[in-house]
Amino acid sequence: MNKYYPTVDWISGFLRELTGRRYCYLVGNGTTALSLAIRSLGFSGQPVALPNNVCYNVPLAVYFSGNFPVYLDVDARTMGVDVSTLAHMPAALIAVHAYGNPCDMQMIQNVCAKGGVPLIEDCAAALGATISGKSVGKTGVFSVFSFGHGKIVSAGHGGALLFDEPAIERNIKDQVEGLPSLSESMLQKLGNLSMTHTQIYNRYVGQDLSEAGAIFRPLALSVRSSMEFRFDSSRVESIARSLAELDQNLNERRQRYAGLSETLAELPDLEVCPLTAGAVPWRLSVLVSKERGKPFRNDILNFFLERKIPVSSWFPPVSNFLETAKEPFCKTPIAAAIGDHILNFWVDNQVGPGYAAQIAGGIQKVISLRAES
Repeated sequence: MNKYYPTVDWISGFLRELTGRRYCYLVGNGTTALSLAIRSLGFSGQPVALPNNVCYNVPLAVYFSGNFPVYLDVDARTMGVDVSTLAHMPAALIAVHAYGNPCDMQMIQNVCAKGGVPLIEDCAAALGATISGKSVGKTGVFSVFSFGHGKIVSAGHGGALLFDEPAIERNIKDQVEGLPSLSESMLQKLGNLSMTHTQIYNRYVGQDLSEAGAIFRPLALSVRSSMEFRFDSSRVESIARSLAELDQNLNERRQRYAGLSETLAELPDLEVCPLTAGAVPWRLSVLVSKERGKPFRNDILNFFLERKIPVSSWFPPVSNFLETAKEPFCKTPIAAAIGDHILNFWVDNQVGPGYAAQIAGGIQKVISLRAES
């Protein structure tokens, strides 16, 4: 483990050195960082483009900034935003490095530069990923990292906003200093939102998700005052230690990924999604064959969830949860196909050495049960 100091300055310095950015401000979560970034760009009521296969916090940050999201389809290889699907230039674009895979940043930068579109690089699930040997988080007006549950550094709290322009710094500093501390009531509201999202998804999984927005959207938009909050300094020790152990963390993830990938490659009807160049293994993702279809994916998902074995099917198109009127910009067929067929398996230290055998055995059991029915 590299030497570290349990201070906010050390964490900020680590991230600045990693990315080459000039400024770094710590906040309560990645959502707060995104919302502050968009607000500091100085517009409201404008479209902000983002990929449609992200967690609901990303479009919520757009709404909380006083703007509205435009959902783009994704590239099948990187699962990141496909800027060729842009119909009109937005006021800003959020490039999310999904599933630990770096986006095609060269193409994204070219499109944004040509259209004069401010670029925000969302590295929440890709800490440690690289593009041409250099860390993600170096490009655009802003870059954002997260230390929330399930991230590469999973501290359950914390986000970071990085940028270079001195002219922006006063605005960001004022916004950060005006943030409230996270209270117990705020935490309860966020927990309720997460639980409701899971319940809605479980209710509609395998069915049409188009009704989900009417249920989830009002609750999600009501939690802004609970979603944005300042960094809790009591989390400094765990985050600093985890950053110092980042290389070890990534090496262990790669080892688990390789072992699980080898095991799953022997099973029929599953395609392991390869990591792209410079990616970090956030999860190991597979796509169930289209011939087997969504019901087979859902049978596998439910088999493991009923036994409390870690697995997920994120991300279905987030527009289903936040938009009630399905406009043309919500038609994202690749994101929808990924949402219908993806399964994500854990490769972090939450799972033990027997996890790969558990997963393989469970999938084989589902195949047998379906053959018998």
